[in-house]
Amino acid sequence: MKDILTGIRNAYRSNATLSNAIHGMYFDTASEGVSMPYITYHLITNVPTWDFGVTTYERPLIQFSIYSDKVKSASEVLQIYSDLVLVYDSVTISTTNHTQVLLQRGSSMLRKLGGDEVWLYSVDYNTMFKGN
Repeated sequence: MKDILTGIRNAYRSNATLSNAIHGMYFDTASEGVSMPYITYHLITNVPTWDFGVTTYERPLIQFSIYSDKVKSASEVLQIYSDLVLVYDSVTISTTNHTQVLLQRGSSMLRKLGGDEVWLYSVDYNTMFKGN
């Protein structure tokens, strides 16, 4: 699973538009003191598929969370969402131990947090990787 999560992060790093639009992408939690906007990504679930006692597929559900403190308008968070979708709707995740079979955008939700102080746009990706 570690190589899949690393591949997801590397896809962000290799895209100048997305990486220049934010102050970083972090697994699970942003570093303390990081200014917005930034993205966190999360492993929500993983369902392994077994074939004759051998794990053949990993099916992680990945959630990206985009944070922005430009609360008067959602334009910043919406633009970052568009940048993220352009990357992950078309990328083939490069990993050492798995081959990508599926990377499909699922549900998403835009809302304000903390008494309307922060925009949060969350988007889920259903994935499937075949073990090498």
